[in-house]
Amino acid sequence: MLFAAIAIISGTLFANPSDTTQSESDYGFGRYEGTTLIVHALNGLKLRLEPTVHAQVITVLDYGEVMTYLGDTPAATSFNVGYTTGKWVHVDVNGIDGYVFDGFTSSLPIPEVLPHTSYLTSVLEQYAHGNFNLLQTDTIARSSEMDDRFHVKYRYTFDENVRLNYDAYWQSESIKLEIPNIRIMDAYHLVKALLTISDLKDTYGNGLIFKMNDQGAIYEISDRLKEDIIIKDIGNSVSIEFKAYVGC
Repeated sequence: MLFAAIAIISGTLFANPSDTTQSESDYGFGRYEGTTLIVHALNGLKLRLEPTVHAQVITVLDYGEVMTYLGDTPAATSFNVGYTTGKWVHVDVNGIDGYVFDGFTSSLPIPEVLPHTSYLTSVLEQYAHGNFNLLQTDTIARSSEMDDRFHVKYRYTFDENVRLNYDAYWQSESIKLEIPNIRIMDAYHLVKALLTISDLKDTYGNGLIFKMNDQGAIYEISDRLKEDIIIKDIGNSVSIEFKAYVGC
């Protein structure tokens, strides 16, 4: 499938286009009344009195704050804020009801504080093991010889059909986390948070490209040079892959 457009971000992962445009795409995330949503906007999310950017701001919800989804607004229309697609939804926050743009909310748990590390792959592995219940570990390949024949590969299966694949060679390793029933931008916001709290945001994620299909929907986000971060829509799931390289 050819791209209809490829958006290139120069600078850091946190580059955020200011244009707000209407979009016909609607992810249909399958939310129902009573679903718990979590704020994934690092700078907070405005809770408004009415479902419009012109409405009074009740309060600014902090990153990680929890709310209860009460339903879509009548004739809710999806629109884009930067590259994030969402719509106005009705929510309850500790007994206060209002409206938020749901593109910056997710049912994914936010990452806890991680040890500072220079090793990208360990960040994603810690998040998976710290937030999902491990059900099974499968050894796909194992050779512990410390030379170019070295190869270790594991597959971890967690609850909620979450999977983590670890694949290491002599000079490189990759971690791929597959999470079902999320939007690709949910994964993007998670990656931003992981890099921020582990102090890796200045090292990784520079110059990401957003690949879009003919309908204008993003299906892949990746580093255009090193591809040490790849976020991809793979159908009913979204995969997040971190890669690390060692050697001379």
